[in-house]
Amino acid sequence: MNTRDDLLRKAIACYEKAGQIEDVCRCLQALGEYVEAAERYEQNNEPWQAAWMYAEGAHLFYRARYLVRETPVLDLADELSHDLILARCDAQIGSKSQAGLTISKVIGHFPQLPLIHRQRIEEWAVKVAQHLGRFDLVATTYAIAYTTGTPESEIRWEAWALSTLGDATGVPTTPSVEPDIPFEFETVTVNRQGEIIQRRRLQAKQRIERLNDEVTLEMVFMKGGTFMMGSPEDEEGREFGFEGSESPQHQVTIKPFYMSKYPITQAQWIAVMGDNPSHFKGDNRPVENVSWHSCVEFCKRLFEKTGKAYRLPSESEWEYACRAGTTTPFCFGETITTDLANYYGDFSYASEPKGVSRGETTDVGSFPPNAFGLYDMHGNVLEWCADLWHENYDGAPTDGSAWLEKKSDKGTLDYLINCSKTCFRSLRGGYIGVVSNNCRAAFRFRFSSDIHLFNRGFRGCSDLD
Repeated sequence: MNTRDDLLRKAIACYEKAGQIEDVCRCLQALGEYVEAAERYEQNNEPWQAAWMYAEGAHLFYRARYLVRETPVLDLADELSHDLILARCDAQIGSKSQAGLTISKVIGHFPQLPLIHRQRIEEWAVKVAQHLGRFDLVATTYAIAYTTGTPESEIRWEAWALSTLGDATGVPTTPSVEPDIPFEFETVTVNRQGEIIQRRRLQAKQRIERLNDEVTLEMVFMKGGTFMMGSPEDEEGREFGFEGSESPQHQVTIKPFYMSKYPITQAQWIAVMGDNPSHFKGDNRPVENVSWHSCVEFCKRLFEKTGKAYRLPSESEWEYACRAGTTTPFCFGETITTDLANYYGDFSYASEPKGVSRGETTDVGSFPPNAFGLYDMHGNVLEWCADLWHENYDGAPTDGSAWLEKKSDKGTLDYLINCSKTCFRSLRGGYIGVVSNNCRAAFRFRFSSDIHLFNRGFRGCSDLD
């Protein structure tokens, strides 16, 4: 009869043939062969995993420290890995108080950390906190991981609470998911003269979140897919934007997610935040005069209210949702008119007649939706996105995630930390005071994250439950 170790050895041989080094290392770790696992990680050019294995598994803290010193820090995930490995060493042979401070710093950056790295960073932070005997930091780590949408963090939190404390009271459970409700709508396509040449009856699905007895939030399901982000060099109107900001065009694959059907309204803002900062008042008008930071705070409070994690869209999610399967400058076709959106209509984009300039926001849903069932994607208010501003798309993510890293003379992470309060963030969609050129699906705008003006609003997004 094969023993557990025999089975693990056979698994290692199979994984070796398949070139699955991660699984090889996992089996070596299960066998207690931590040094060999760490060396395999090094050979596979995964220095952070190797250094962690030297520290956590083999207790070769000097070797872990050496590897950390020799490994360049390129992004936020690297910086947090660097800090946690040194904290693990400190927990054993250094300053325990410093290790505790490191955990607090690390979990404070969870919202900016790409989702792909969160579970690993959560696991390492929990391990260090456990070595310190700091149950408060363990619970805080799980809580932050959960509120930022780290997959299955509440399950790990509950398991830890039951095994360590004997009680999981207060640990959130996975909220029940209301079934998506189908809805029908009509969208249109126009030619260069702005004439409607096609009308289509379509159907999409939405989830309805009740904010209070009178106010709901409709979240439309985006099925995900692949699209070309940015604009071709010959697209009309791109010269009115920041030079080169819509280039290079590149393929992006978007995972399924939910996006609010309309920009967040003043009624929805009041239901969550309690005040109304808007210049143009009206319950069903988009909330505006909000900074990027206040929009992020709205999403946090919405989680507290509903038990579901909400966030700002990434730029790529926003453009994917706006285009709704089109490759034209606007989701309605080759041009746009003021019968389709609220913008400064005194100038034409293509061959359409000039339109009106309303000079104020309009109720959301006053114009036709796009083919995904989303309203007001062009005009009315600019919409904040999660991303840091980048001058162009060189090096941009291709997986739909927000671009949260930016190099500066002082180094990538220094920029991230110092811009946590104020930095340029991206906005999309155009607004009432700009011409149609600046309402195109590819158009990008930037502004300081702490500034609030009458033309800035946002939409909420959430990942699949």
